[in-house]
Amino acid sequence: RRTSLQEQDRHTLLGIVDEETARLNRLVTDLLRFARPVSIRRSTVSLAELVRRAEVTRGSEHRFEITIPNDPTLGTVQADANLLRLVFDNLVANACQSMPEGGTVQILVGEGLLNDERCIKIEVIDHGHGMDESVLSRAVDPFFTTRPSGTGLGLPIVHRIVAAHGGELHMDSEPQRGEQIDAADNGVK
Repeated sequence: RRTSLQEQDRHTLLGIVDEETARLNRLVTDLLRFARPVSIRRSTVSLAELVRRAEVTRGSEHRFEITIPNDPTLGTVQADANLLRLVFDNLVANACQSMPEGGTVQILVGEGLLNDERCIKIEVIDHGHGMDESVLSRAVDPFFTTRPSGTGLGLPIVHRIVAAHGGELHMDSEPQRGEQIDAADNGVK
């Protein structure tokens, strides 16, 4: 607001204010999502639509390989569409962020077993830098992040949503190998 500031300095400072406002907004939104009890409103949800929507929200530097079998029992689930959208958005964003120069994100939908029951298994696979054991063991801890601008709430929110649907979240990663995150849901038969 100072009148003595050069226009370039004013532009730089306003850019910082915009960035910090967006960061704080993201933090508050994630904190509210994490703190709020997960309330599920189940309806029939098309997995293909959810996956393709997550693909469209990403930049052009990432390619997507989506595999959904032509099996009617694997094409839809009884779940909360808004919550599953949040799960896909977070997982795809993480996959893309792990490959800043671009790359391929694979999304595989198939049949799995959870507690000896048939379930739908969804895998999100990236070919980014991967995580070592210490990072992997803390990945779903609230507020743990390896990114300077991260809130550390994305994967804990995903974990809570998947668990609320009766599913499990599994992560597999090694440094320089990328990540594979599986979400299996026995509540969607």
